[in-house]
Amino acid sequence: MKDFYTSTSAQSILCGPSLSIASVVPLLEQISEDTLWGFSLHLLCATRRGHYNSSIEKLLDRCPQAIIAYANHHLQDRHMASWQKLLPELCSRTREAMDNSILLAALQGQSSN
Repeated sequence: MKDFYTSTSAQSILCGPSLSIASVVPLLEQISEDTLWGFSLHLLCATRRGHYNSSIEKLLDRCPQAIIAYANHHLQDRHMASWQKLLPELCSRTREAMDNSILLAALQGQSSN
């Protein structure tokens, strides 16, 4: 449990407004996206740099159950175009997936909000 709190604190510090994103990039380049912590750190930093479309793609590929929560939080008014691209992509992937239960759950979560 200690590792969880340490990694969550590190993510908050590295991806929060206290540090400039330029100062975090050299450290970020040394951290692999293979672990959940590394993946979420890269995703949060990419979002902070405004790379919403690549973040959406990464989430759809690796953690689709989180896509609607991510979009609701990060794709508000100024990023409506990304939302408009996301929903057709999510529907398309849901139709094409062999096991689409995770994607369907993400879409159903959106409809209940």
